[in-house]
Amino acid sequence: MFKKTALLLTVTFLLASFTACGKEPAEYDVSELHPFPADTIYEYTDEGGDANFNWSRYWEIIGETRLQSRLVDFRGPNWGEVYVLDETGLALWYNTEVAYYLFHQDMTDEESNTYNKILPGKIREDSSWYYSAHEDGSLDTAEVTDMNAKVTVPYGEFTAVEVTISFADGTETVQYYAKDVGLVKAVYKYEDGSVRVFVLSDVRRDSVFTSEAMMFYPGPGGVPQFDKYTVEYGTNSDYETVFMEYVRKFYKDKFGYDVDGGLKINSVKFDRTFTFLALDIDFSKEFIGEMEKAGQYADEADVFFSAVNNIISFYRCDGVRITVEGEVFAPVGTNSDKPGYYKEMK
Repeated sequence: MFKKTALLLTVTFLLASFTACGKEPAEYDVSELHPFPADTIYEYTDEGGDANFNWSRYWEIIGETRLQSRLVDFRGPNWGEVYVLDETGLALWYNTEVAYYLFHQDMTDEESNTYNKILPGKIREDSSWYYSAHEDGSLDTAEVTDMNAKVTVPYGEFTAVEVTISFADGTETVQYYAKDVGLVKAVYKYEDGSVRVFVLSDVRRDSVFTSEAMMFYPGPGGVPQFDKYTVEYGTNSDYETVFMEYVRKFYKDKFGYDVDGGLKINSVKFDRTFTFLALDIDFSKEFIGEMEKAGQYADEADVFFSAVNNIISFYRCDGVRITVEGEVFAPVGTNSDKPGYYKEMK
């Protein structure tokens, strides 16, 4: 009798273990369904085949609680987003809103200008939450509608968590998150009844991120000349260091000119309180010596505006004010409506 009971308990335990192993977990942590891998590019394609709607995302900055991503479409690197990650979940905190602005800027300290709760801290079968709120008091809501959705996309086959977002205007978005991968599919249902589907087509790990910029120099008669170049950087790169590396490499390769190795950017600050995006950039004291040295080969004003153009091209700002160790450096008259700032010279 004892042997039969023991055998029965053993079989029951094994069956229970086997059944448990075959089930998906009853709960996911947000970081499991929405990982943030460094130096990785997620590529999404329009299931309908319209290449103009293809896009990709990479994580520029990964901090303890703030994360910054850049989204890229057929036009190139486009808008930036900042997310907040804590025990309550993942939320979109800040959006640049304006395409092609705010390149190579750490925006993780910006004040919030939007709030969308992407996922809660723990995702369960009965999870539901407020996705976002509107000024008129209406709410968008989200809920888990399937913990074991079978999804096939170009990147592979997945068992995913299905999240349905119901917007106050009557539209709906259904998203699918796979463990250790992230978003693998998104279905957008519009007011007119049309549907657009995006699917994960590739995940490129150990990648470099790129953007295009121009490096200027004085041409004949002081007319600005430039060469295009591709900026390469990775997750958590220091943008100011990247910029100075490209400056040194360009002038060395182009003219055999050695930029002072001690020249560095002390700080950058963006100002959006004016009609254009203004950048304050502070250089080390070597900047003055570089301007004087370069002035032996070209007019000082032309050299200065080449520097201005290089900064504007890299950061994609509208105007720049240069300081050296905190003191304004303005050797020529301003060409901007904002005193002390300079716009691109063409």
